[in-house]
Amino acid sequence: MASGCIYYLFGFVGGAYTAEKAGDTVAYQAVWLVLYLVLIFKLAKLAPIVWPLFLSSGFLIGLITSAALSLIIGEADNAALIKFGMYLMTIAFAAWLSARKDAVDQIFDSLYWLGIVVLILHILAYPLGSSINWDPLFRPTLLGTEPYAGLFGHKNIAGNFFGIIALVYFAKILSPLCKNRPSCFLLFALSVAMVVISGSISSLVGVVLSATLILFSLVARWERVIVTLFWMVATIIALFLTLLGSSFFFEQIGRSANLTGRGLLWSAGMFFFWQRPLLGYGYANFFESPVRADQLGSMMPYHVMTWSFDNSYLEILLRFGVIGGFFFGVILLRAIWTSFRFLSTQTSTYNVGPLALVFFALTTGLAESFLVLHNYLICVIIFWAYFGLQPTKQTNSVRVRRVPRRISQLQRARPNVGA
Repeated sequence: MASGCIYYLFGFVGGAYTAEKAGDTVAYQAVWLVLYLVLIFKLAKLAPIVWPLFLSSGFLIGLITSAALSLIIGEADNAALIKFGMYLMTIAFAAWLSARKDAVDQIFDSLYWLGIVVLILHILAYPLGSSINWDPLFRPTLLGTEPYAGLFGHKNIAGNFFGIIALVYFAKILSPLCKNRPSCFLLFALSVAMVVISGSISSLVGVVLSATLILFSLVARWERVIVTLFWMVATIIALFLTLLGSSFFFEQIGRSANLTGRGLLWSAGMFFFWQRPLLGYGYANFFESPVRADQLGSMMPYHVMTWSFDNSYLEILLRFGVIGGFFFGVILLRAIWTSFRFLSTQTSTYNVGPLALVFFALTTGLAESFLVLHNYLICVIIFWAYFGLQPTKQTNSVRVRRVPRRISQLQRARPNVGA
C-alpha cells in the first residue's frame, strides 16, 4: 500500500524517471521481495489458522485450480507465472489479515493515519507534480483544473487511493463511537477533493455510489417503507436516464457515452473471450503474447496499443474463463454477504467500513481493472471480506480444543494418589 503511494519516486531512485518503468527498477523489486519474505514468515506463524481457511474455501480452491489450468493450456511464459504467484501472495495476505483478532479496527486505524500522511505529502508535492501531464487526452477535471496524481504515477491510482481513504473517514463519521466527528468530516472532504483533482471519474462515482449504498444498507435495517420509497425513486431516475439517453448522464461528469473508447475496447475483449470461453487465457497472460497485443491494437482507432481492458469483470472472464469466472462471482457475493453481516452484528468502530470498501471495489471495477490486480489493496479487500474479516469461533477454537484433550490424556495416565 505504502509503496503504491510513493510509486513515482521509485522511478527517480532507480533512474527510470517515468512512472511506467518504476516497477521495473531494482529498488521497487527489492522492496516487494522483502515484503514477501516477511509475509511468508508471518503466514508460517499463523499456519494453524490460515491453512484451514484455505482448505475450507472450496470456491477459492476451484478458482486457483481453474486459473492454473488456464495458464497451462495457454502456455504461459515466465512473466505471467510470476504475476500469478504474486496474485496468490496477495490472496494469502488477505487470509493472514482475516486470521488476526480485531483486524478490522487495526486495519482501518492504519488506513486512517496513512491517509493523513499521504494527504499532507500529496498537497506538498502539488507545485512539482502539477506541471506533469497526467492525462494524455488532456481532459480537465470537473473543477476545470488539470488532473493531478502526485506521487502515485497515474491519476486513476491516485483517485482510487483517496476514494478508499474517503470511505474510511466516512465509516468513522457514521460510527456512534466516533469522538472526533468534525475532524473526520474535514478529512473526508479533503479526500473527496483529492479524488476530484485527480480527474479519476470512476473513483469519484465509486465513492458516491458506495456512500449511497451504505446509507441505504443502514436504513434497510430499520425502515422497510423507506426502502420501498428508495427503490421507487431509483426506478424513476433510471427511467429518466433511459429516456434522456446515457449521454446525458456522462455529460454531467465530463465524459462521453462510450467512456473514452472503452465501449470499443470491451467489444474487442468479448471477441477474444469467445475464442477461449471456458478457461480463458490465464492470469496476466493475454498481453504477454505479442500476436494478441498487435491484433487488439489493430482493432483500436489509430492502432493505439493498450495493456488493459479497463473492466475488472471482462478481465475476470478473459483470465479465468466461464469456469473460473463462476468461482470468482461466488467469491464476490460471499464478500458482500460477509461485509453486510459484519455491519449487522459487530460493534466495531468501523462496522460499515468493510461493506463500503467492497461496494467501492465492485463499482470501480466497471471501468477499471484493479479488482484482479496483484499487489493491490482492492484485491486484498475482496478476499479479506471473503475469508470472513476476522477469525470465527471455530477457527479460534482449533488450538483450544487440543489443550483440554492433551490434559485429559495426562490425567488418565497419572496414577490416582489424591484420596
